[in-house]
Amino acid sequence: MRASISASSTAISPRSGWISPPKDASNHGRLDLRLRFNGQIWLFEFKVVELAPQGQAVQQIKDRGYAEKYRAEGLPILLIGIEFSREQRTLVGFETEYL
Repeated sequence: MRASISASSTAISPRSGWISPPKDASNHGRLDLRLRFNGQIWLFEFKVVELAPQGQAVQQIKDRGYAEKYRAEGLPILLIGIEFSREQRTLVGFETEYL
């Protein structure tokens, strides 16, 4: 499957099933990315940390209740936290959790 990302688009590719609005806002802040794909909802939070992973990205999704507005859809919800090192400029943490 091929998908392309466009900053001005509200969807990555509706034909492929990858649907995402830019910066999904709530009254508790903004989720970094939401994808609806293959009968699931994927919620992403990206963090920049100093050196080591801190494991806070998935916790932020839970603490701020970003998944609540999708629970009524009855689809599996996957929380995905990705952490990048400011100093190393690379991925240092990756965490997932199903609700």
